[in-house]
Amino acid sequence: MSVSEYAQKLIFSGFLNLKEGKLELSDTRAVIIPTPFIGSFLEKSYEENGEQIFDFMFEAGRSLAEKTVERIAKENHMGKREFLSKMVDSANLLGIGKLKIERVNFQSELLEVSLRESPLVDEIEQSELSEDLDQPISLFLKGAVHGMGEEIFDNEVESEYISSEYMGDQKTKVKVQTLN
Repeated sequence: MSVSEYAQKLIFSGFLNLKEGKLELSDTRAVIIPTPFIGSFLEKSYEENGEQIFDFMFEAGRSLAEKTVERIAKENHMGKREFLSKMVDSANLLGIGKLKIERVNFQSELLEVSLRESPLVDEIEQSELSEDLDQPISLFLKGAVHGMGEEIFDNEVESEYISSEYMGDQKTKVKVQTLN
């Protein structure tokens, strides 16, 4: 079995802690969930709540980003660039697809992040839910990037999709920029 060099560094530094029944990232408990579960969860949530699940997904991503900055970046005294780099490496290690910082400018307070090969997009495309959806579905990603932008720029931001893998583009790309 091959373990990435980055995963090895996280494990040996104690940042990633794997014990029987427990996975922690910097003292924050985590869980690995199979994508079919997430697909089923979204289908059932959509049946019960309709379009409201998209607001929930966005807010959940946004909240996670805020907590991640607090628990990981600030507690470990990381600079903004180091934090963004480690978050991308960690997200890629956890199987969300191939996440990449496309552009970051701290002076103009702009951040663009892309995700491709998302297992969630594949799962939703194969579900009955895809018949009803004609919009980007990566609202958790959009919310996470939005929250990350608010935290690293310490300012209110607006977020927008540049492209969407679910809508047929090569990758999902989200841009956040501070409100001026």
